[in-house]
Amino acid sequence: MALLSSDRGGHITHFQNPKKLISQNFLFTHRSFRIQTVQVILKLRMQNTPSNQYFIGLTSIKVNGKQVPINGSLLTINKENGFGGTKISSDVPYGVLESSIYKAFTKLFVKEASSSRFNLTTISTLVKPYGVCYSAERVTVANGGPVVPTVDLVLHRDDVVWRVGGGNSMVRVTDKKKKLDVWCLGFVDGGVNNKTSIVIGGKQLEENLVQFDLENNRFGFSSSLASRSLSCADFKVVDFAK
Repeated sequence: MALLSSDRGGHITHFQNPKKLISQNFLFTHRSFRIQTVQVILKLRMQNTPSNQYFIGLTSIKVNGKQVPINGSLLTINKENGFGGTKISSDVPYGVLESSIYKAFTKLFVKEASSSRFNLTTISTLVKPYGVCYSAERVTVANGGPVVPTVDLVLHRDDVVWRVGGGNSMVRVTDKKKKLDVWCLGFVDGGVNNKTSIVIGGKQLEENLVQFDLENNRFGFSSSLASRSLSCADFKVVDFAK
């Protein structure tokens, strides 16, 4: 499965015979984690009804190779109340982070973006719902999107990393009337009361091949195709209407 970027239609596509699409760079989460997670979700949130939510075993987040300080208990699902964990949702346009995670994440991102490698300074103008924005004229754009610090989503092991580059972490916002042209970090503050600590949204899924391997209870991902000069549109689409 893949989500085309907004400038290509922004819709979800499904692929025939996905095994032929998986390259050496296609990574999978641990097979046993999702079994446990799904059982918890079905019991605590869905009352044993079928669930269309997909939870993954995120263990840490890194920005530009540096780890974001996160309360580890927020990354696991509490067996008593069902709070916590990380899910994938194309229904949510951007990433959503629990408040303490959001503050730590954006603090580190801003720090790394201000380094000599990127030399970016946040603007003072408030651009809702985003909390971190940069003037577009200061941001270099390459094939993989805006050149900004990379965000690594580490899944149960240090070598299983979903790398989120600028094309999936940044959102372009323009308003001619307000003379606004900025790139904003595509993650928002989800508050402290959301049941799920981290939601990986549609922006992060754009132009990524993902596989929900239900048979083996695991999740596979390619990271950005754009960084390899590819797009989801380059692959054959299955027509389920036939």
